[in-house]
Amino acid sequence: MKRLSTLGLSLFLATGIYAQNFGEVVNTVAERLTFSGYAQAGYKYTNRYEKENSFELTRISLCLNAQITHNISATIDIDPKNGKANDFYANYAMLPYLKVKFGQFKNPYSFENQLSASVINLINGGSQAVRYLTSSDGSDILNSSNGGRDIGLMIYGDFLYGVFNYGLAIMNGQGYNVTDRNNHKDFIGSLNMNLGDNLTLGGSFILGKGNAVKANPALGVEEDDNYTRNRWAAGIKYKSDLFSLTSEYLAGKDNKYKSRGCYVTSAFHITSKLDAILSYDYFNTRDFTAEYSGEAKPENTFDDTLRGEIQNNYIAGLQYWFYPKCRVQVQYLYNQCHVEKNGSALMAQLQIGF
Repeated sequence: MKRLSTLGLSLFLATGIYAQNFGEVVNTVAERLTFSGYAQAGYKYTNRYEKENSFELTRISLCLNAQITHNISATIDIDPKNGKANDFYANYAMLPYLKVKFGQFKNPYSFENQLSASVINLINGGSQAVRYLTSSDGSDILNSSNGGRDIGLMIYGDFLYGVFNYGLAIMNGQGYNVTDRNNHKDFIGSLNMNLGDNLTLGGSFILGKGNAVKANPALGVEEDDNYTRNRWAAGIKYKSDLFSLTSEYLAGKDNKYKSRGCYVTSAFHITSKLDAILSYDYFNTRDFTAEYSGEAKPENTFDDTLRGEIQNNYIAGLQYWFYPKCRVQVQYLYNQCHVEKNGSALMAQLQIGF
């Protein structure tokens, strides 16, 4: 009887110790994990070639961040809507001015490409130039749609007490969730200068050679061709209690043909929760002025199937933040086109985030 009592007491104490240790482990793990996400759904009415309207589930993102040690972290971002991984990378922060990121993530080209869709003020996902030059939405058919993401290695950080921050990356150049289609890599860099808390000046570039996933006769590229794929951008960001503004000039070169564009997007803070959104952006997919400067343009450049498409987008709207990361947006878009027919769209979107 005494032995049984002793055994029972030992098991009770061991169970208690195990439960306490297990609880400490669970609490430690919970403290090191951060879970976030958002979803966007809305309604769109368009009037261009035909009048169309539809409700849409636009985007879903679920993100898990793990702080493994004090200087090593990992991030996984999943898109349940498309069944794909958006981001999957590890970070190693050696020093404030020397950090390393490895895996799949957004490349450091352009201010706008660094932003999550949950904070971009435009329902359509951003400016034409950024969406095309980063291949974020499939408008660049040579490189398909990849959300402005790629697979590779980047070093980045801040120096001079945060006045400057930089990023230097070597990446496949083919987009996310795919292997490289050639032996060439993209070299991507950015450098920003922060003039106080409100103003940032910056520039970025991509130097690479892509492999075409589809043919684009207007650019003289066939499917599976390797072609020059370079980009650069320069811009300014300003924010205050009254309004915020982001503007960039961007240009690209695909094969021997150049493209260029610019945008200005601002949010005027009417109240602490209500913003008025105004945006203008211009993009020319094939800039003949730059291409044939000082030369006679070839006759076929006046064929609408081969010439560049110039489009101006004008956007105005309101957004109301009814809870942190949660908002309702209403925007009107007018497309003024050089070759294609002009059009317009009325868009509304609900965003729920946590």
